[in-house]
Amino acid sequence: FGIKRFNRHGLDWGATVAARRSFLGQCPAAADPGMPERVEAISHGAGKCDADYLNRSYADTAYKWRKRGYRYDAATGNQEPVYEVHTLKTVTLTQLPTWCVAYNDHDWTYELSVRYVGRPTMGGHWVKAEDYEAAQARWDAEHGGQWAQGWNFSMSDPRQRAGL
Repeated sequence: FGIKRFNRHGLDWGATVAARRSFLGQCPAAADPGMPERVEAISHGAGKCDADYLNRSYADTAYKWRKRGYRYDAATGNQEPVYEVHTLKTVTLTQLPTWCVAYNDHDWTYELSVRYVGRPTMGGHWVKAEDYEAAQARWDAEHGGQWAQGWNFSMSDPRQRAGL
């Protein structure tokens, strides 16, 4: 995990993965049955399969919105909808990347399980598997009932779609 390569923009994951693969390939057992796949999983997955990394890397913005009425546009002579829009931090990736599945499911890997809570259009995110039940219950309580009643949720701003 300590092997990291940087470029002028910060951490260079491609170079880091290559350096880790090269280092792990020096192990005498690296060519044993099943080990090339294991080396690949470690080099790709180490440090990139926890909730913090997934939430940072796949962060996006969702929108909670509803029409509040209409206003008259004197220039066009048309009525245009007026929207109330709130942005929501969200994570769009709801399935683990394949390298995380290979890394996490191997017999020699410490349990790194993470689970996705919620829905992408309503502020979903990754948590440690051990925290999932409480996090999902909290998300359900915070995102149901009055919070969601009468609102629409989308990954695009409705004002952009309406051309406003």
